[in-house]
Amino acid sequence: HGLLLPQIRDGHRALRGSGGLVERVGIGSHVAMIPGSRSWSNGDFPAKIGAEDWASVRMGKGAGSGRPQHLFPSSMNLTSTTSCRRSSAFTLIELALVVAVLAALAGLMLPALGRAKTKAGSMACLNNMHQLGMAHLLYADENHGRFPERREDKRWPTQLRPGYRTIGTLRCPEDQRTSSAGQRVLAESEPDTAVRSYIINGWNDYFRETLKITGVAQMVGRSVPEEAVELPTVTIIFGEKATNSSSFYMDFLENGKDVTDLVRNRHMTTSAGNLSKRNDGGSNYAFADGHSEFIRYRGMLYPLNLWAVTAGLRTSRELSN
Repeated sequence: HGLLLPQIRDGHRALRGSGGLVERVGIGSHVAMIPGSRSWSNGDFPAKIGAEDWASVRMGKGAGSGRPQHLFPSSMNLTSTTSCRRSSAFTLIELALVVAVLAALAGLMLPALGRAKTKAGSMACLNNMHQLGMAHLLYADENHGRFPERREDKRWPTQLRPGYRTIGTLRCPEDQRTSSAGQRVLAESEPDTAVRSYIINGWNDYFRETLKITGVAQMVGRSVPEEAVELPTVTIIFGEKATNSSSFYMDFLENGKDVTDLVRNRHMTTSAGNLSKRNDGGSNYAFADGHSEFIRYRGMLYPLNLWAVTAGLRTSRELSN
């Protein structure tokens, strides 16, 4: 019958036989209970236990009971509070695990957040386009069915100003340029000076094919009638211009103007680098019937040139790349 003595500090010595001497052992701060209602604390545990006491322990007797008695009472805490107390702080492994989980979640969420932000910018730009398209229709209604005339001063931003909400409508949110407070004040009275992300159709093919005008200088002071646009739902009025372009008019018959003046992939691009070197994504456009939409990189020029109004140039693949 072995005896369980928890957390023996001083090493244990053999319990000796039924003749019954038990040498002193260290049992920490616990109280040892010996059947027969004797007890000893850590300080006064006896060097010897009498044979009658030992015999009663071996036989499971004590305190007048025929049932086996426990050496230690059930209320006694047999576990050292100093060595086994569970710490309430994080361990390094637990902390590293939490950091790893958070990093994984961030890795999953950040791309989605980036795409959401890009989508929001594109939608705000599309709303600007819609305002400009409606302002263009309003101008034609108030000017005998004619579009804003081409000018070297008081260009279309000034002519259409009564029809759009604020000067900020002229700038796409994804156009990184900003203006000073002084520039914004000036733009309120001179809209042509505002930071601008959009460009209007210059109607090159109409002037060349219908009016037999080939030079841009001869187009100044002239306007295009609404009836010249036979397919308003698929004819572009406004597009997004390149950031470094100062042009107000999209002159697609001028050499290289479709490349240097337009940005066809301001939104939803997947590759890095200069916008002019990428052929993915797309841009926003406003159409002659007043609606606006996002068009992929090649969609505005192929299979139809949506900037043209004459049949020959609408189907020309000259600008399809």
